[in-house]
Amino acid sequence: MNSPESEPLTGVMQELRSVVEDFRNLPSSLPPDALEAYHVVSAAIHQLGVAIRRAEAADIDAVAIRGVLQPAIALHSQSPLINRFHTWPRGYPGDFETIEYLCDAENRAEVGTLAYYIEQVALHSAVTQQHRNKVAWQASEILGANLAGSNEKRILSIACGGSRDLRSIKSLLAETNIRVFLNDMDADALALSTSSLEVLGDRLTVLSGDVLRSTRSFAREGPFDVIVAGGLFDYLEDRRLTWLIPKLHACLRTHGALCFTNLAKGNPARAWMEHLCNWRIIERSEKDVLDLLEASALDDYRVSFDRDTTGLALLVVIRKTPGFRGEQQHAAAHSPTHGESAPPLTSGALPHAAIAVSREQRDELRRFREQTLIREASHLQPACSQEQLMGGFPWNDTDEFIYVSELGAVTGMMQRMSASRSEILPELRSALQLDRFVAEFGPDSLTVSSRPLLTAGSQRERAAASLLRFHYKTLRAQGSQFDFVCVSPALIYHFEQLGYRRYGPNYLEPTLGLTVPMVLVVEDLAHLHQVRSPLLPDTPSYPVRADTADWFAAAFPEQSRFVNRRTLESGAFWEAWGTAIRVAPAGHPQLFSGLTDSEVQLFLHESSVHRFVGGETIVRAGDVGDDLFVVLSGVAEAVVVENGRHYLYRGLQQGEVFGEIAMLLGTRRSAYVRAITDAEVLVISKKQLKDALTTMPRVASQVLLNLLRSLCFRLVDDRRAAEASAILELAH
Repeated sequence: MNSPESEPLTGVMQELRSVVEDFRNLPSSLPPDALEAYHVVSAAIHQLGVAIRRAEAADIDAVAIRGVLQPAIALHSQSPLINRFHTWPRGYPGDFETIEYLCDAENRAEVGTLAYYIEQVALHSAVTQQHRNKVAWQASEILGANLAGSNEKRILSIACGGSRDLRSIKSLLAETNIRVFLNDMDADALALSTSSLEVLGDRLTVLSGDVLRSTRSFAREGPFDVIVAGGLFDYLEDRRLTWLIPKLHACLRTHGALCFTNLAKGNPARAWMEHLCNWRIIERSEKDVLDLLEASALDDYRVSFDRDTTGLALLVVIRKTPGFRGEQQHAAAHSPTHGESAPPLTSGALPHAAIAVSREQRDELRRFREQTLIREASHLQPACSQEQLMGGFPWNDTDEFIYVSELGAVTGMMQRMSASRSEILPELRSALQLDRFVAEFGPDSLTVSSRPLLTAGSQRERAAASLLRFHYKTLRAQGSQFDFVCVSPALIYHFEQLGYRRYGPNYLEPTLGLTVPMVLVVEDLAHLHQVRSPLLPDTPSYPVRADTADWFAAAFPEQSRFVNRRTLESGAFWEAWGTAIRVAPAGHPQLFSGLTDSEVQLFLHESSVHRFVGGETIVRAGDVGDDLFVVLSGVAEAVVVENGRHYLYRGLQQGEVFGEIAMLLGTRRSAYVRAITDAEVLVISKKQLKDALTTMPRVASQVLLNLLRSLCFRLVDDRRAAEASAILELAH
């Protein structure tokens, strides 16, 4: 008989055996629907993780846990990716071929098998996405250093592997004054790197060998402006790093930077990675890194921390700064009261998020706005003015300006108008139906906000999150009941995630074209919970008045019932529109030809469907175009204007794509598109396509290929139509 102390242990191990047995039965019980099968396997993997963590918490020996897990481990090994983790064919963890595999994100298992879905879960998990994210961050740090001044920059990449970071920006580096030094112990990794970077010619130098044994050659070739360590720190113990970090720091030029990443503590996939994948990584927190630097007895440095969008990649920059020892380049969050004198925005004491209260702050925000809008407009032909790009938000000192900053520099801002104090353009006021809200609640309870303006680069997502959370906090503090925005179709999904809702007709902004009025019912906490809004963790404990939510539900009954896809049951989006998305226009290729339904659904994760009534304009000639559209239902027409006359260019039926030329070339719309009947249109943004090229390159490449094929078919149709027209003219 078991003792009382052993009963919990027996129960924990029995639970683990039961979960493993369920997993072993998956091959014979996979549902035929691809998306459903993906979710079933994903849930089973998470259940394994839960059971393993419970066994670990009960102090069960790791060998005993792995013994019970053997059937699940064997099934995992059928995935080509997981098999690499089990065998490490190049002889060391984190080998460059595995990193290439993760970055390509291409599923190499047989479609429809358990191995395929295990691999799909692995390739699209946060822990593999952080690998792709940190490669992009490394490229950004290298490029940023290279653009700072015209003198020659020297870049050292240690444990470089296949140099995915440098390869992604090689065309940009080819025209710059840069020397690149590559270090790795794997000759095949260096061969891939050098062949891929041959555009650099004799400005590329190889320093082969183990990192720990190569520090003398680093010192001979230095000093360096940037040393990139990539994922090396994930696999080196503290004692090795406390020896290595001072050696690398000594190789830096004054104000040069050592940039490295580390998988952050709190990784929810750790149990799955270690026990089922044989993929062990040393996780560290910001405090762990600070302790490392303290143990390294480093002098003359400042350190800054960031995280990627998954929160799992710790991004660290140690800058060689004489006169400093270990100062962190982070400003504490602080909002000045009216009695405080606000520091200039570039001050080291800058609040992380605040409302601008001084003339100096407003002037700097105005400069930031101008620079950001110039960057955004740089791809447009013909160019937009800054005021045009802000639509109905000309600069007005009576408005509120909220901002966030990082490392002493502004990284994001928003402009906020009050319905009682600001001059809101009549056409914008009408589109937002402000008078209807004012009649019920008064002007003091309404604000109208601009779209966020954000810096480029790795800080963008962090800046957006901080900016919008602070925006919501101050709305609650000021007693605002409704906040209004007009967004482009591509941003609908993101604002719906925050808790904003569509509630009225589309608005054709005079310069920017099609925008969508949306409103945040600030105190409707039930709706914020329903959509799992990221604003909720920061919700201040102010009293909530139920009248605003009740009134909105009564005034806009259809719109108030709308919820975004995060609240839909699995497959509901595909059930509603999947058939229409798969329709091919007569005689033309279908946009998602060659892709499975599960791949299409993953690609369309952030897409939205927009409705238009008959006669409504969808896009206008001359509008800024960063989205493409697919007709899901109804009929539309494209009309071009020449010499003041309108000509029908083509009719648009279900399955047809339009807007792709402006999106791909960064030009303005060349035609008007108008809904003839009520129509539903799928909206795909340029950002979606760019992100997919990183996270699912094969899928994105297939979509681009289908777009090109569609354009070619259209060119053939246009040529035939022109030839037929010419024949008719000759006949007459």
